[in-house]
Parts: sequence; structure tokens; C-alpha cells
Amino acid sequence: MCEIRPVEVNQRDLVDKVLARYPEEFTVFRELLQNADDAGAENFTIVFQASHRYASNGTKPDLSSVKVCKWLVRNDGAPFQDPDWGRLTKIAEGNPDERKIGAFGVGFFSVFSVTDKPIVKSNGKMVSIYYEGDKLYVKKEEIIRDSNNCTVIEMELKQTSTIPRIFELTRFLVTSMTFLARIQCITISLDDTELSRLTKTRNKGQSIVIPEHMVRRSPGDTMTVASVKLICWYLSRLSKSTQL
Repeated sequence: MCEIRPVEVNQRDLVDKVLARYPEEFTVFRELLQNADDAGAENFTIVFQASHRYASNGTKPDLSSVKVCKWLVRNDGAPFQDPDWGRLTKIAEGNPDERKIGAFGVGFFSVFSVTDKPIVKSNGKMVSIYYEGDKLYVKKEEIIRDSNNCTVIEMELKQTSTIPRIFELTRFLVTSMTFLARIQCITISLDDTELSRLTKTRNKGQSIVIPEHMVRRSPGDTMTVASVKLICWYLSRLSKSTQL
């Protein structure tokens, strides 16, 4: 008698092994930033939500004493379509467009390093991913569409914590932002209080004279250099908290 049974997979352990590839402190933000850039977003917002409302008496909050219970990330890229929702819940299936940064599909699962139940809201739908025991489950719901048509990822933290050092986080995001094609502005906030903002601008470009002795055609004339232009990107940082 032949017995055939499915192979049991401990999904929690599988996710943990995937996350072992991402040892950096700010990995979650880098991965979600890259995903947003893939979606054509220009604006990316990180919001740290406090467990209790801190005193707002005109003074800037003491970030070292604020306890955070949730991270919220928002971008204005293309809203999720059916194929995107499908890939979201499939570990390592990835983006079929290999030209994009987030091509391997494991980036989103970096959120499980800080939360056990991420929620994604986009295009009038909400998907909650959560553990029951060692298995992951997905719950899909219809919601009111965001007025700005943004994609929002909510991460209720496994345990309350303080805000990451904003200066180090901002410096990390500067490096990440340098290599992105579309993101132009990153904002970091504590609830409604803006803490830091990064903007990326590009100059109009300066034409460079091609020396006469330079070979402009490739072998077989498959490529020709018609002109060369120098384009520079400028990054600026605005910090509104004295305790970065």
C-alpha cells in the first residue's frame, strides 16, 4: 500500500531563515523603499506611532523616552493590482521584471523581523498576514480607498520600543536613496510631528564636448555616441528635531 502525504513546512522557521540574509539594522526600510521605487513612487513616508500621546506643549519631544508600538510606511507609487497581491504572499516568487531592484521577492518579508502581523492597504483592499502557530495565514478585505491612492504598510511591533536614532536612520536612507531611480522625497515622523526630511533633485545637465580623437562608433556600427551630458543629483536633509 502506497501512502502519499504533503511535506510539512514550518513557515515561521522558513521566514526566519530568509531574514537571516538581512542582518542590517534598517533593512526593513531599505527593502520597502526599493519596492516603492519599483512601483514608481516619488514620495516615501515613515511614521512611528507612539504607544501613548506625548505631551505637546510647544516643545520638541524627547525621542529617547517615547515608546513606539507601530511603524507605518506610505508611498505614492502605482497601487496594487491582482498580480501584486498574489506575489505579496508568495515567499521569493519575486517580480517578473528582472530590471527592477526588488526582483527576488523576499524584500517584503523583512517586515517579519519587527512584526508578526503586517497589514498592506492599497487600491481599496487590505491584506493582513499573520501567524497561527507556525503557519502563515492571509486575510483579504475591501476597504475605503485612500484619498491619495497611496499604498500603506502597517507594522504593529512585536514589542514596544524607542525610535531608532533619527540621524543614523536618515544617513542610511541617504545612501539608499542615491541608487534609486524615482524616489524624490523621504519623510520621517513621530505621529504628526515631522522629524526629518530628505529631498533629491537633479540639475538640468551640462553638455560635455566629445574629443575629436575619441571613437564614437562601436564595432559593426551597432552603437553611436551622439552626445554626452553630465547630470548631478543633489540630496538635502531637513531635520526638525534637536534630538536626532
